[in-house]
Amino acid sequence: EDLDETARTTLLTLLGEAQIRAGTPGLALKTLDDPLLREFSPAHLWRSYSLVKMGRYRDAIGELKKIDRMNMRENADLQTGKLLLALGNTKDARPKLTPLLKSKDTSIQKEATLQLISVALSQNQLDEATSLLEESSPANPVEESLIRYLDGRLQLAKGDRLSAVGTFQTLINDPEIRK
Repeated sequence: EDLDETARTTLLTLLGEAQIRAGTPGLALKTLDDPLLREFSPAHLWRSYSLVKMGRYRDAIGELKKIDRMNMRENADLQTGKLLLALGNTKDARPKLTPLLKSKDTSIQKEATLQLISVALSQNQLDEATSLLEESSPANPVEESLIRYLDGRLQLAKGDRLSAVGTFQTLINDPEIRK
């Protein structure tokens, strides 16, 4: 018996996701280009991941713009901000990321904060970077190391070279990082 449209849409999206996770983004893109998935927000998200893996960042941003489900919008904006940063476009990334600081989803909030700290450092906005770093509270050793790294970059930017050396030396010797 044939699958109904909803089941087929769900299965095609899951197949595309599995193909991306298996390292075959080209194949996933073909799967996710099925006409049934043209207006399906989860498929747009996975198409964007495929395009990123293929180095097509601008096309990935285009896919993320098509997401219209409210519960997926913040994640799409986060991914768009990160892609804009990867393209060196901090000017357009900042307005995508800044509203996410107020997200109810703490993981999105934390990721946006970390990205914005990096933006502030790259634009030599040290007061903003300091403020965002002070508001950061790591939830696990990986986040703690990343915040320490950003703090080291801030110390370096402020000219506090000895503190930066100590911070980076601590990170190099951190057993959590070497796992």
